[in-house]
Amino acid sequence: MCNGEEEIYEWFRGSIADPEHVSLSNNYGNQVVADFDGNLFTGTVVLSDKSSHAFEAIPNTGNETGIFQVYGEQATQEGVVAGWILNAKNEERGSFRLNSVFQATPIKPKTSTISFKNNSFSIRRFSFIYHPDSISVIQTNR
Repeated sequence: MCNGEEEIYEWFRGSIADPEHVSLSNNYGNQVVADFDGNLFTGTVVLSDKSSHAFEAIPNTGNETGIFQVYGEQATQEGVVAGWILNAKNEERGSFRLNSVFQATPIKPKTSTISFKNNSFSIRRFSFIYHPDSISVIQTNR
């Protein structure tokens, strides 16, 4: 979850028992709650500072859309936490932290790596798959 313009960026992980009613939290006290009607997510993100942010999102389609994240030992060692959300309208949001400091977000590269400060970091893609009985998020390393 990120808006790309402010220092709002959080990762959420967990199981989704009911694909129409999602509730996830993370280790920092942030929570996302959303309802899904088969076409549209509507929900709220509540951050640890108690600020609340409403959102709407549609599932992404296509080969290039999805959620992208920098990963790997090199990223961990360098203190890089970066991710992008790219939707079917080619709208992009992202966040980039270096040693816990928010940075201007670079455009997600078209390859499976990004270079920053003379280092190359791997990027993985997460795709959303919806079925009336379940939601799956799959990871693809490109």
